[in-house]
Amino acid sequence: WWLSGIFRDVHLECFPSKVRIEDVFIKTELDGNYKDAKLRVELSLTIPEAAEAVLSLRSPNGTSIINEKIQLSADKPLSSHVFDVSEPEKWTAEAPHLYTLDVILLGPSSETPIQTVKQRVGFRCVETIKGNICVNGKPLLLRGVNRHDHHALFGRAVPLAYMRRDLMIMKQHNINALRTSHYPANPKLYELCDELGLWVMDEADLE
Repeated sequence: WWLSGIFRDVHLECFPSKVRIEDVFIKTELDGNYKDAKLRVELSLTIPEAAEAVLSLRSPNGTSIINEKIQLSADKPLSSHVFDVSEPEKWTAEAPHLYTLDVILLGPSSETPIQTVKQRVGFRCVETIKGNICVNGKPLLLRGVNRHDHHALFGRAVPLAYMRRDLMIMKQHNINALRTSHYPANPKLYELCDELGLWVMDEADLE
């Protein structure tokens, strides 16, 4: 079991057979005053030859925050990068601000994209302070419910629009957390929780 609020379901637009991005790991770190942040991006690569990539971060309103070309070394499967982000809008269940990170792998011409990974990013710090779970330095009160995949006509094949409606009803009733009892949910559920502002206790059915 674990508490999550951010970072799910990396989208691959294409999947090159030679040089390619296998996975992307993202971590946000706030400073001691919960004001400025560092964005850590680690790329897992298949890379028999040197390549280049562009890392681009946009704010919730579309403003460019980071746009940097990076060099990727041949036969170095992990590539780590750290960026400073000044006063980012923070993610909470009450104000779920999401940034957009694009990782664009470039072809031999250094201009043609051969693979793009898009990921939404929330800047937030979850920690324990004096026995309380805190988000961005403030105590978190979880008001949660159990959730099952069930639809009157489609059974467990719950349509995305119906799933969104369920979550909107939860938000309207001041619910800020859900438990995926008793199995991992459709990946789209986590995206909706990121977008709408819900914490998730993700149950893996490992009793």
